[in-house]
Amino acid sequence: MSVKMPEMTTTFEIEVRGNETKSLFVGKFKYVRPTLGARTRIASTIARLNGDVENLNNFEIDQLNRSLAYLRHTIVESPEWWQNSLYGMELYDSNVVDAVYNKCIDFEEEWKLKVHSENVNDVMESKADAIEGFDRKTEG
Repeated sequence: MSVKMPEMTTTFEIEVRGNETKSLFVGKFKYVRPTLGARTRIASTIARLNGDVENLNNFEIDQLNRSLAYLRHTIVESPEWWQNSLYGMELYDSNVVDAVYNKCIDFEEEWKLKVHSENVNDVMESKADAIEGFDRKTEG
């Protein structure tokens, strides 16, 4: 007997005022859960963005790079302003990137709940764990 998996994609909208520019960012996004190949590409992009990891002592930049890499490989449809900003890289407002990223991670947490457990406490992970889960497997 096969079990039907929940949808691997979601569509969501954001309406966020930038914390630095005060510009209003509105748009519809389509998110696809990362496959193994996408996870590899995410990890590779994180490594490129962080450069010399040993000398990267800025937690905020490290987290931003992780979010940007994740979104670059999981957002498949987005507003023109997002695409023109190199998928968030050229924005001035980190809270806009955070808003998009958080919507994706919320979907991940809901998806895991549907698949793995009826008990919320069994599968609730921190938002950082949702993207770092694959990193732990590759660390020696």
